[in-house]
Amino acid sequence: MINERRERAIVDFLARAGWADAVRRPLAGDASFRRYERLERAGGRAVLMDAPPPQEDVRPFATVAGLIRRAGLSAPEIFASEMAAGLLLIEDFGDD
Repeated sequence: MINERRERAIVDFLARAGWADAVRRPLAGDASFRRYERLERAGGRAVLMDAPPPQEDVRPFATVAGLIRRAGLSAPEIFASEMAAGLLLIEDFGDD
């Protein structure tokens, strides 16, 4: 379960990114400390990656995604980030 301080950080991050009005739905997780939520609002969808420090670090993900995209391959675009907080708002590739 997410604590109140972390939830406040997420809500503030989404507001700064322009996604405060999005409906948030959990996505399947993995065996790490990361959590994912699908965000939906009029005009689009995105994924929130919540990778709380110090257990997780989103910088390697962001670096590799950038390299892949610059090579002309498919990787999620990062719409907004707060690296120190472990929060990324990324492109939603859907369920398939």
